[in-house]
Amino acid sequence: MNDFVSKSAQAVGLTCNGDEFYGTLNGYQVSGRCYRMSTQFGVSVYLTLDLQMSIQFIAMNLLEGFPGIRVLSENGNGIAFRAAASPEASARIVLFLQQFTGMISSFTKGEACPLCGEPMDEGVCEVSSGVRRFKAHEACFERVGQEQTAKKTEEAPSVSSYVRGIAGALLGGLTGIAACALINMIGFASWIAMIFMPFFVMFLWEKLGGKNHVAKIVTMWIVSVVCFFAALVVGYTVIVAMALAQEGITDSAFEYFVFMIRTQEQFRNALLLDVSLSVAATLGSAAFMTVRAVTKERRTSSVLKKIS
Repeated sequence: MNDFVSKSAQAVGLTCNGDEFYGTLNGYQVSGRCYRMSTQFGVSVYLTLDLQMSIQFIAMNLLEGFPGIRVLSENGNGIAFRAAASPEASARIVLFLQQFTGMISSFTKGEACPLCGEPMDEGVCEVSSGVRRFKAHEACFERVGQEQTAKKTEEAPSVSSYVRGIAGALLGGLTGIAACALINMIGFASWIAMIFMPFFVMFLWEKLGGKNHVAKIVTMWIVSVVCFFAALVVGYTVIVAMALAQEGITDSAFEYFVFMIRTQEQFRNALLLDVSLSVAATLGSAAFMTVRAVTKERRTSSVLKKIS
């Protein structure tokens, strides 16, 4: 375990076991785990949707004074954070938890079951949810487990969802190509449209019924890359076609586009710059959408597991 974390945790009476620490602060169940590159920790408390918004707002304001710590996820049974492995951030994790639990004590119940909000008198078991571990009613654990199993079955990918998702991704790619051509027609560089290409692909995958599965990420990358090249060809062909029309030339726009690449150095340089910016825009946007999809999957898949 991180020495800075273990020393501060033990100083306030928290239990340290291997890479984990857990216990209570200000009546709230807190816990965490130290990894090589970070420490993930959280507070387990029953939260309605309104309380989730309130608690996140408080956390974001408090985190302004704790650089290196950020919100990782939140749901109906608590909130989790991630701290960088730096000595400064690690040493202030317990202090952050003390201040945070003190601030939320006016509108939440630290001593209550994190799964139902009722007092824990009997029938208690210890469970984990992501990086958090806490005590809860055994009956609540069984109920939530059944709900999660039913939800997992409902959201499981099927052949139909794959087909709808791929159709949506292709439609998103075509939308990106059309946006690229339109932006070129009004005189802007095509790389601007490339920023939105992966977004169109991912958005329409979801809208047409595709599931949040690894296939969505793979399809997004494939369609975005293929449509990236198609968008460049279509966009520049449109520009050349408009230029030829103004000059009254009836040659093939695509053939003239290829001819310009071969013979006009200035055109090649401009094209190379636009392609470079387009590559950066597409890859950056695709990476962002990948992180977004993985984060969404992590936030919706914190399955409860019984510890004891």
